[in-house]
Amino acid sequence: MTLKEALGIYEIWKKWYWPCHFIIEIFFIGKRPESLLPYPPDKLEEALNIVSEYFSKNGDKKLSNLIQESIYSIWTYEKDIDAVENIFDAMTNPEMKEVMLVHISEYKKRYQEWISNQLNEK
Repeated sequence: MTLKEALGIYEIWKKWYWPCHFIIEIFFIGKRPESLLPYPPDKLEEALNIVSEYFSKNGDKKLSNLIQESIYSIWTYEKDIDAVENIFDAMTNPEMKEVMLVHISEYKKRYQEWISNQLNEK
């Protein structure tokens, strides 16, 4: 994969990551369907590693580290059937309602913080 291709994938990823990953995280506790990712996991990880290395070599260690941290989230995506089976199993537990409400509340707080950070960077 070329740097240009990797940068194109990275641009999509950074627009997708917030809010998509965190919304998916709320509803698919533990395992998430890999078909919901904007690219196949291996292609996405390859691109992000290339871009992270590019930024690191060009002196932006902070961005490089943030990209590396986002790669960990890719590892929480699994085959669609496994993710769906996991969520159905989880929903049979009555305590899951409370857990999901906490996740939704936390998401709202984190998303508001992210929006604020985006506005402050401009």
